[in-house]
Amino acid sequence: EIRKNIQLWIDDINKRGGEDVKALSINYETQCNHNGGILSIIFRQYVMIDGAAHPWNLVHTLNFNSDSGERLTVEGLSEIAKHGNDYTPAEITRRLKVYSKINNRPLRSDFKQLDTIPENFYFDDDLHVHFLFEQQTVAHYAVGIIDLDADAYAGIVDTETN
Repeated sequence: EIRKNIQLWIDDINKRGGEDVKALSINYETQCNHNGGILSIIFRQYVMIDGAAHPWNLVHTLNFNSDSGERLTVEGLSEIAKHGNDYTPAEITRRLKVYSKINNRPLRSDFKQLDTIPENFYFDDDLHVHFLFEQQTVAHYAVGIIDLDADAYAGIVDTETN
C-alpha cells in the first residue's frame, strides 16, 4: 500500500513537472497512537522545477489500524475520532477559519468553503485529527502547509469567521 501510493505521487509529480523536475525528495514521519491502535505516516515531498522561483512542498498521508493493517480513510473518521460526527466540510471550514484568525495565518480571499473532507489527515498521540492543507490550496504560498488540529478548535466559536 505504501509503495503503491509513493509511486502514484511520483508519477503525478512527473506528469506535472515532466523533464523539468530537477530535484525530488520524499521524507516521512510517523505518529503512532498506542491507545487507539492507529499508525499515521506523513509524507513530505520537496520538488524543484527548473526555472521555478520556489520549490513545491507537497504533503500526503496514510493511516492504518496498527492491529489489522487495514487502511483508514476519511469515511472511517466518525468511528475513530473524538469529534467524528463533526467532520463535515462546513465544520472543518469553520475550524480552519478560527485557526487562521487565532494564528495569524490568513486564508486566500477567494477561499470560501471546502467541498469535501480533506484526504490528507493524521492522528496525533491524543487521537486528535489533523488535516493538512498544501500551499496555495486554502492559503497563499507564503503561509506554507497548514496543519489544522481539528479537535483543538472544535469548541472555539468566533462569530467573525462565519
